[in-house]
Amino acid sequence: MLTIRREQMRVFQDHLWESFLADIVVRARAELPESCIDRSDEELLALLRAPLRQAAAQGIILTADVTRYGLWILRRGQAPNPGGDDPVSRVLNDPHLMGTAKLDALERVGAA
Repeated sequence: MLTIRREQMRVFQDHLWESFLADIVVRARAELPESCIDRSDEELLALLRAPLRQAAAQGIILTADVTRYGLWILRRGQAPNPGGDDPVSRVLNDPHLMGTAKLDALERVGAA
């Protein structure tokens, strides 16, 4: 019988997570070339890692929403500061906004 230990499972999960982030970068390079042109893939991945790990805690759970959040971050060129008091932080911390509604609000305040 095959037994997979927690350490092995974590390696599988980490690999899947990094593949997911890499897919966002590939999509961003195709859809948002002006936002990615001066950055390496590793720089773009580094920009995504922390905020996307925290996405679920901010009500962004579905794969499509996490992808959209990642693209929003790359379009902005910087990770949001969820601990701040700016409009973006207020949207991220709003417990009444979830998923797509939160992303719609982020795009509205990000465009202002």
